[in-house]
Amino acid sequence: MKKQILTTLLFIVVVNLSSNAQVGIGVSTANVNPSAQLEVSSTNKGLLPPRMTTLQRNAIANPAAGLIIYNLTTHALEYYREVEGWTSFAISTVTTTTARNTSTTNP
Repeated sequence: MKKQILTTLLFIVVVNLSSNAQVGIGVSTANVNPSAQLEVSSTNKGLLPPRMTTLQRNAIANPAAGLIIYNLTTHALEYYREVEGWTSFAISTVTTTTARNTSTTNP
């Protein structure tokens, strides 16, 4: 009888967790934006997408629309669009900051 009750409770917990699963990294899961499946929060670190060459990128079988990578060959952040293929994120202004200066250029 105890085994059956424990199994039933475990099943209920698993069903509830899987139907409401959201992931927060650096943020409490209670504070994850309800429209997000994954939320990353930091005040002193960034997000590092997978880094690969163009040859490695092209070897991805059936990339999902919206897949993001950093291309080491072109030094660009790229995403996959179903019709257009791999596309670089458009950047109209690049700001470079070093310990000594900040400069802005238009590529």
